[in-house]
Amino acid sequence: MRHRLSTHVAELAAAVLLAVPVAALAMGRGPTARPPGSGAVYEYLKGIAIAPSGRTWAVGAVWPTAKASASVIERWNGRSWRLVAGPDLGSSVSSSNLASVAMAPRRGAWAVGSVTFGGITTETLIERWNRGSWRRVPSPSPGGSPGVSSLAAVATLSRSDAWAVGYYTHVDLLQGAVDRTLIEHWAGGAWKRIRSPSPGGQFGSYLLGVAAVSPGDAWAVGHYLNGRDHDQTLIERWNGRAWRRVPSPSPGGPGESNLLYGVAAISPSKAWAVGAYATPSGTRTLIERWNGRAWRQVRSPSPGGRAGSFLYAVAVTSKSRAWAVGTYLSGGSDRTLIERWNGTSWSKVASPDPGGPVRRSFLSAVAARSASSAWAAGFFDAAGGTERTLVERWNGAAWRHVTTPSL
Repeated sequence: MRHRLSTHVAELAAAVLLAVPVAALAMGRGPTARPPGSGAVYEYLKGIAIAPSGRTWAVGAVWPTAKASASVIERWNGRSWRLVAGPDLGSSVSSSNLASVAMAPRRGAWAVGSVTFGGITTETLIERWNRGSWRRVPSPSPGGSPGVSSLAAVATLSRSDAWAVGYYTHVDLLQGAVDRTLIEHWAGGAWKRIRSPSPGGQFGSYLLGVAAVSPGDAWAVGHYLNGRDHDQTLIERWNGRAWRRVPSPSPGGPGESNLLYGVAAISPSKAWAVGAYATPSGTRTLIERWNGRAWRQVRSPSPGGRAGSFLYAVAVTSKSRAWAVGTYLSGGSDRTLIERWNGTSWSKVASPDPGGPVRRSFLSAVAARSASSAWAAGFFDAAGGTERTLVERWNGAAWRHVTTPSL
């Protein structure tokens, strides 16, 4: 019997991580930071980044708004989280999305996602924080019009070296619409598309996470469809000249679903990738480790049992310290899931569930600066059926819920 990841993970992957521009799920950003009480029903944080200095950004989305949707940008000022305005994307935008943020030198930052015009054409969206404001920077959208081009993750090395990954829909006269991997590179003057493998062929290939070690060493992870409507893990590596596919475990087997959502690396021989895979006994967390020669699966807790456990992001600070975050199901509702690598094994660490015992609490992003400083972000169900942004902070001893603005 073949198994797919539950509809739970499929829906959340589309809405919170991949940002597929489905009308009811499309999420994006507006021209300004909106004050509390604006009437938003669903608020998500999908990306978080922390600099060595401690300054921190988080990005996400909110809907409904005056438009179909609007996105969220928040900044930690050392005492509290504050909303920050983004650029005006124009009156023709029907929705947009920010899915990931990364720090850049000299107090800069990049954020990526997608923007939809008229509900029919979706383009890549890249914004840059520079000299006190966010500005949109032109980026390739190979899906064309009408079509889809979407970015899910960004990583930076320097002011003149950054990567962004996602997918685009190519329209083939024989095969119809085909989803392919999308990788773009910033070399200091402009974002340019770089060729990347799409092993799913006509069935679809997607990239959801990216990490960069050096100008000649970067990783991208995601999944591809194997032709039987089941996903297999996908890992690609930049060698300084080209992106090449690297073999990676799909422990669910060729007839099951296996997905990677996040990747982090600290050296050419040390990297982590996280996700989930389906089994007859439920969906389990998936953690894979690069040892300099091959990717190997590493055992990780799956507290949801048959109900399901999922990891969406990973951060690493040393060979003996890494964090992975996600969610698991318990009692019919989502709980936050945080796992820690201590140098020898992964273990579950207690984390707040502000949604309470019967409402969802969900983590989709993590960033770490040291053994005593880390952040995780996502959303939780609040009273009245609304969803609010969620940020949790590691102080070296415990994870604590930190209040964020409500839009």
